[in-house]
Amino acid sequence: MAFTITYLLFFAFLLLVLAYWSFSALLPKSPPTSLSCLFARTIIGAVLGIAALYVIIVVASISI
Repeated sequence: MAFTITYLLFFAFLLLVLAYWSFSALLPKSPPTSLSCLFARTIIGAVLGIAALYVIIVVASISI
């Protein structure tokens, strides 16, 4: 059971790292990019952030 929770938390961490990478296109020092690429990376980042929150909620419900 502890391994499952650990792996799920690690998975949530990886999702958050990927979401940060997606949102890094919005940072001021990012290289110029097209609007369609910026939109796609923002959508992908939002979906990854929501997925990470879902995994965290699942971990919280398992550990109770």
